[in-house]
Amino acid sequence: MRAVVLGALVTLLCACSHTPHRPLNDGERQAIKSAEVFILRHGHTVAGHPANLPVENAEVLDPIASREELVQWRRGTLEQKAFGVAELEDNLYYVFFHRTADNREFRAVLVQDTEAVQVVHSLLRLEGFSWVPNVR
Repeated sequence: MRAVVLGALVTLLCACSHTPHRPLNDGERQAIKSAEVFILRHGHTVAGHPANLPVENAEVLDPIASREELVQWRRGTLEQKAFGVAELEDNLYYVFFHRTADNREFRAVLVQDTEAVQVVHSLLRLEGFSWVPNVR
């Protein structure tokens, strides 16, 4: 897992570009679905954390915060719907979500083998990623 996270973070430093609009493939659609469920489950949308579920770590630095702090910090930080997806390698994706405070900024959810793994803890730049817009 550390290798996947490290590889993903290294990829953030690489240059790439937006792919012209094309239909999403099955893997991209599944990655988006998984990531959207993940951010809802972990309370990143305006809906906040689901009251009936335990607070779990969703980012690398989450273990340093209390559960109450995580709930407070996450609430309303990301849009509910992804705006794009980038396949990093076979079955490894970044799914992009706009930040609610500034839609010029965004974060990514790392998805591996159709399972959302974590929210990437950094500011990302799209330059250099070969990504596809999520147009439904």
